[in-house]
This record gives sequence, C-alpha cells and structure tokens, in this order.
Amino acid sequence: AGRDGGPPLRFRFAVIRRRKHTNMHNGEARRLAARVGLVLCMISLSGAACTDSSSDSGADHFGDVTFTGEPVKVGVAAPIDTPVGTYPQIFSSVQAAARAINTNGGLNGHKLEIVTCNTQADPNQEAACGRKMASEGVIAVVGSLVVSNVSGFEAALTEHDIADLGANALQPASYQGTNTFPIDFPSAAYAACTNPDMLEAAGADSVALVAENTTPSRASADAIAEAAENQGTTVASETFPNPGVSDYSPYVENASDGDPGLAVLALGPTSQAGFVTAAAGVGKDWAYCSRDTAMAPASIKQLGAAASKYFIGATFPPPSASDRYPGIEDYVDQMKVQEESGDEYASLEMDTYNPAGMRAWLGMQALKSVVEGIQDEVTSSTFLNMLRNSQSVDVAGVIGPIDFTAPIGTGDYPRVYNDIEVGVQWNVDEGEFNLLESVKFHGVPALLGGGS
Repeated sequence: AGRDGGPPLRFRFAVIRRRKHTNMHNGEARRLAARVGLVLCMISLSGAACTDSSSDSGADHFGDVTFTGEPVKVGVAAPIDTPVGTYPQIFSSVQAAARAINTNGGLNGHKLEIVTCNTQADPNQEAACGRKMASEGVIAVVGSLVVSNVSGFEAALTEHDIADLGANALQPASYQGTNTFPIDFPSAAYAACTNPDMLEAAGADSVALVAENTTPSRASADAIAEAAENQGTTVASETFPNPGVSDYSPYVENASDGDPGLAVLALGPTSQAGFVTAAAGVGKDWAYCSRDTAMAPASIKQLGAAASKYFIGATFPPPSASDRYPGIEDYVDQMKVQEESGDEYASLEMDTYNPAGMRAWLGMQALKSVVEGIQDEVTSSTFLNMLRNSQSVDVAGVIGPIDFTAPIGTGDYPRVYNDIEVGVQWNVDEGEFNLLESVKFHGVPALLGGGS
C-alpha cells in the first residue's frame, strides 16, 4: 500500500520505445533502474511525490563530478494519465535539465535532485502536491501544470517560502500569488489566433469562435473575444458545443454564420477532432487555431487535409527552430541524452512532443541563472529573495532576459514579466511545428488592453 494507506504505488518509467506504460513491483523496478540508469519516478495513485536525483546511486557524486554539502531539491507537479491529459514530458524535461546541471558541477556545487508529484488534475491532490513539496524541502517548484486548484497549490508553497517558477500558467491564479514567477504568458496564447498577422498567414478576414460549453472554456471564449476586439479582429460567429457530443454538424453550421475564414478552437483534443472532421465533411476549408498544449501533434496529424492549415499561439519557438536559437538546440540535445538514459517521454518526436515540457526546461534555466547569484546557503528563502530581486534572468536566450522586479501585467494577471507571443504552423510535409516569423506581439495589450 502507499505510505498514506492508499492504493499500492505504481512505478512508471520507460524501458524501450516499444514497451510503454510498464508496471513493475518495487524490487524489480529498482533493479532495472540500477542496471540501465533509468530515471525512476514513483507516482502514487494517491498523488504522493517521489525524489529523483537523476544521477548515479552515490550520494555525493555524479559520474566524475563530486559535490559538496547536502543536495538541493527542486519540485515539479503535473497530471499523469488523467481525463484532462497526461504530461510526463514536463517531468522528463526538468529531469533532463537536472542531468545537465549535475554533469556540469551541480547548483553552486550541490547535487540537484528532482521531486515529482502527480496531481491527477484533482483539486485535493493538487493541494497535497503543494504540501508534499514543502515536506520534501524543495527550494522551488519549476514548470508545474496545475488545473483544478491553483490557489490551494500556491497557498501550500507560499506558507513555506517556496517560489513557483516558470509554471505552465493557464489560469489567473497562477499570476496572482506573491510567490508566482511565470517566465511567459501562456494565458494570452489564444490572442495569437485573433492577431491580424495570424489571420493574414491563415488567409482569413474574420474568425469563428468555437468553445466547449463549460465554465472554463466559456471563460477562454470571453478572453478570446476581448483579444479580438483589442486587436481589431472581427468575430463572425460564436458557438458552444456541449461536452461529449457525437454530432458536431449543427455547431459547424452555427460557426458558418458570417463566413469566417479561421475557426478559433477553445476545445479539448477529442472535441477539436470531432469539430474539424464535421467541418471537412460539409466542405469547409477553414484554417484552425488553438493555443499550445491544447492539441498534441499526434492528434493534429490525424486531421487530414485540415492539418496543413492548423495554427497555434505560443510563447516561444518550437524545436524546429533550434538552428536559430542555441538554447533550443541545448534543449534538444539534453532531451536526447535523457531519452538515451531510458526515458521514452523525453522523445521530441512529434508523437510525444508537448510545449509544456519545453516551458518547464526553460524554467530550469531561469532557476540555474538565479541560483548562481546566491552567495549564502541555497534554501527556499534565499532563492525566493534572490528571485524577487533579479533584474536580468537569462532563460537560455530563448525568451527574456526577464526582470522579476518589474511586472508588466494588469487586472487578473498582475504578475506577468514577459508577454511575448508568437505564431506557429503545422508543417504537414515535415511533420513538425514551424515558427511564423511574421507573428510576434505583446500579449498584455492584446489580451488585457493595457500597455506592455
């Protein structure tokens, strides 16, 4: 049974690419991890965290590197195998960054260990993950994705002076806590779908707004409509499919009002596929746009001809831009090393790539930059203090540098420090996302109407 008396622990890790979601007993898993150097993460069905040193079994060395003092722990929380999605690449990306940091001497000479927690996308478990990070003594949480109880998660961190850095911040609460330090503004990614330059790239004059008939999706729809107004884009129609519907044709008909050229999809992956398939079935040649993390590349590839006109709003370039961004090249290289260690979720093949993972890796680069400025013992308090006073945080040259002393947000999103948004298009021939050089803008004025 789990440590809290709950269901037995599951050990989830990769053995080889063709053998996925392998479950083993504790002893067998540990022996296999020791043999092939796998990144072993114990994810409890009750949401408990695990500590992963991403290193050799020795307590004070990593390969040829010898460390000093006690290890420094960093936490990351994300949903794994849940109805809202599964994000193991967030864990893999943080672990890849930790592996590279340890290979190069650690954090100020200390070995870096990673503590992970499966939130299960459950409000109680998300709060429990926050408390677990505190009990494990992490100096910060990096790259986490919390969807149901952001305030409860943040409260647990704030109580113990733990910074939440570089979160996959999709809700206002992720920009409101005194310990929250987002490195980008993913909540404004939908604004790219109503940006005039995006419409030009898509060959459209107006948009249809398609959002699931749920409270969160309708909130996204309101934000998209506001961004369209702020950017001078016409919303020709709005339609709200009910969750779980099987026939999307009535919603396609509603979306057709006003003859839009681009459909902005605030829908989950299954609903997106259903809507696009129904639209194609009645001869609609629309372009489509959503935000990063909303639709996995593997699902986009199943959209048929419509995939060639699928766009996303993002906050940083995709892996295909590694030839122009050395930091992205570093990410690609480190993920290859992580994958070669036996972690299949580190693969950046488009069947598994998720931008949420790269965001987490970028957060680790910001963490490393901040820690290098700490002269005293590296603790959650000294890290938080240094972060609050950091004016030029390097994020691998991909975004930033970021001034964490001068937020530029407003309204429900006060703690925005970097609001650059970009456009990305799916390349059918190459099977990858490509950066649209023509689409780059500030998310704060686009979404909120304020200055940036």
